Amino acid sequence: MDAQSADDAPEIDELQRVGATALLEQGFDAVEGIEGPDGMAVEVVDHLVAVHPGGALLNIVTHAPTLEIAEEAVRALVEELLERTELLAEWTIEKCEVQLHPEFAQESLDDAAGPDTPPHRPRGTTPSTPRPAPDIPARPR
Repeated sequence: MDAQSADDAPEIDELQRVGATALLEQGFDAVEGIEGPDGMAVEVVDHLVAVHPGGALLNIVTHAPTLEIAEEAVRALVEELLERTELLAEWTIEKCEVQLHPEFAQESLDDAAGPDTPPHRPRGTTPSTPRPAPDIPARPR
């Protein structure tokens, strides 16, 4: 996740970066879990904060039922953390994305019977299952 200081704000200096890091770390340390959409529990496992002159890169490791739920929950958490921290209240989220850990990706492939297994059908589409040919009696020649 990439959080940015206000567009019209000057670059933050080294002392301000140390302060922003401490504020963000303190906020994340206070969180054990997040309630995601529809009340789904999202566990915050770990976090990494790297503040730079224009904002911060945040890496939040979670356990969540789906990637979408993880992304929504983490975005909501960071938005609330920025809002509640007066010195960071003007910061915005520039980019938020979720990545599946390679171990879990491999586990998912193994569970799906390997990499050659076709992907699941997207919601709202109909399967394109071939229909059996009708029984037509052979014509005499």
